[in-house]
Amino acid sequence: MLRKSADEHANAVAGKACRWQPTEPATSVDVMLPGTAPVSQPALRDKLMAMLKEDQASRDVALAVKTATSEARIAFGDERHRKALIAMLDKYGLPTTAMVGESGVWAMFYLSVHADEDIVLQQRVLGLMKQAAKANTVPVYLPDMFLTVRRNVPMGKPYAEVYNIDQTKQEKMDSTTSASADPKLCFSSKKRTYAEQWLRDHLPSDIAGTGNN
Repeated sequence: MLRKSADEHANAVAGKACRWQPTEPATSVDVMLPGTAPVSQPALRDKLMAMLKEDQASRDVALAVKTATSEARIAFGDERHRKALIAMLDKYGLPTTAMVGESGVWAMFYLSVHADEDIVLQQRVLGLMKQAAKANTVPVYLPDMFLTVRRNVPMGKPYAEVYNIDQTKQEKMDSTTSASADPKLCFSSKKRTYAEQWLRDHLPSDIAGTGNN
């Protein structure tokens, strides 16, 4: 998997450059294993995990090589997932930990965050999250995290707009962070840069949308 390989490369190179790395490097959300704990809706969990992998794969491409093709893939996938999320909510309600496990809940979380073209859907998900958190059927911090990630104050500001601003700030930080200042901060910023570079170097041109057609 591209993201896993990029993470492994970035962990090694950033660790060497910053002379520090965590004992257990963080695992990207899209490479989380479904887990072995029994759930009441395993097929729903598998569907959510498959949707998340598709979501993250398209964003990996756009992160490495931003082209009209890569942006179109994200938009196409987001629309398919938006419709699928609505159908899931209509049929099952909000997927809970008992239904789909921790990995399935996180998949639902990220897919909902990326549904920023449908504010009504996001408001619906947030309301259900609040109810589920009170009942302890999903992590209690999930609603607040949803709002933090989306920066919805008020809800409705496109996630992509905020993300692009954050990207600019991150790039400035990456260019000035050194091992002598803060090894942990150095590792965090440089890992991101090295992972993106690895993806750019290893994405086939037809996938990235940079080939000559």
